[in-house]
Amino acid sequence: MHASVIPPIAHLEEFCKGRPFHLVLAHLLGNPDYFKFWASESSRSYVMLDNSAHEFQEGQATLKLLENAFNLGASEVVLPDKLFDSEATIDNTVSAIESISTLEFLRESIPFPRFAMVPQGLSIPDLRDCALGMGDAYLRGQDKFPKKFGQPTVGVSKDYERFPGGLIETLEKVIFPMQDRLKAEVHLFGWGRNLWAYRDIVRQYGPRIRSIDSAKPFVYGAEGILIRMDEPAPKYPRRRSDYFEMGLEPLQLAISQMNVNVFDDMVRGV
Repeated sequence: MHASVIPPIAHLEEFCKGRPFHLVLAHLLGNPDYFKFWASESSRSYVMLDNSAHEFQEGQATLKLLENAFNLGASEVVLPDKLFDSEATIDNTVSAIESISTLEFLRESIPFPRFAMVPQGLSIPDLRDCALGMGDAYLRGQDKFPKKFGQPTVGVSKDYERFPGGLIETLEKVIFPMQDRLKAEVHLFGWGRNLWAYRDIVRQYGPRIRSIDSAKPFVYGAEGILIRMDEPAPKYPRRRSDYFEMGLEPLQLAISQMNVNVFDDMVRGV
């Protein structure tokens, strides 16, 4: 499993350069330093362009996402979803696939990224309905335009750790069936507050999961909080509103680096 870290923009070079997989946030691409770094990194590593639904409740529009993806050289794009809203997410997926199907500049001669989908809902059954609707839409697009719609990725948000059974039940009842149906890869969006539940996920299902991303090592580090593998997860301080504009001091950086090491170890199943 690949681990992607999401530090403040000032610290991209020291924490992200050279990693094989990255999650990039669409709403930050207007920052010249952020765009320049990822445009360079995309030439030598896998860049997944997120739609920023986590930050704004609903993902950036499809055409804007594709424009950013082409300009950036992204390997993958997350189609627009809407947090906790199954019907709106299905509608967004259908609209996105229709748009991608008809756009003239996405002809066979122009390479374009693969696509990721993130089911949303208010319960496991709601989430399952969303996954089925999204899957139907993707398979229709794949049937008509197989060169545009190749192997997809299915994502699951850390927010669903609050469901009964936690993320493991969400994976088993919704995400893995969708993965099998679409022959997809799986990405975990975020490292939830129950940090060590992910050790069980990695150990049980690591081979089925391609990647995970998190800003938590730095959010904790900015507050001087060290994550220790064999201790209870510290209370999450929440991400500051100016998180991406922050410059971390030496002690904050040192703690963040140790937290990143713990995150990487956890993802490796240590």
